[in-house]
Amino acid sequence: MRTRNLIASAFGIWFIFAPWVLGLSNDSAIVFTSALFGVVQSVASCLALKKSSFNVLENWVSLLTGIWFAIFSISFSLSFSATWTIGVLGICTVCLNLWNMDSTLQS
Repeated sequence: MRTRNLIASAFGIWFIFAPWVLGLSNDSAIVFTSALFGVVQSVASCLALKKSSFNVLENWVSLLTGIWFAIFSISFSLSFSATWTIGVLGICTVCLNLWNMDSTLQS
């Protein structure tokens, strides 16, 4: 559980800096959205450390931010590499949180 949350938190930190790394810093909407949801994902994942259950709010918040980043990657006119980078990490965030919500898989 802890490792999955730390990875999801690292993805959130990546989303904070992604606009500058991927050369998208000239669009203020992309920068604001990515930074805001990146902070939310990182904080929610850190708050969910050692919590593994379907009804943990922090896991749901992180899951929803992952869904947002998957949608975000195709809703803005991004380059091919930016779309795939942000979209795949968003989907990975969703998978990590769904795995974390499954209380039968304790590790």
